[in-house]
Amino acid sequence: GACALTDKQIRAVDALVTDWRGQGGVAVPGGLTRERLFAGRRRDVLSLYREPVGT
Repeated sequence: GACALTDKQIRAVDALVTDWRGQGGVAVPGGLTRERLFAGRRRDVLSLYREPVGT
């Protein structure tokens, strides 16, 4: 899961819940290697998902 979020990241994730206007996911620290963790909203569901980091 996500860990050690900054104030900016917390506010961006909060905006996904309280002021969603179709914006994309927010990168959050997750300690993953070769993947980036995102908090994002898809329709009415807020979730964490991973995407590969470009090589």
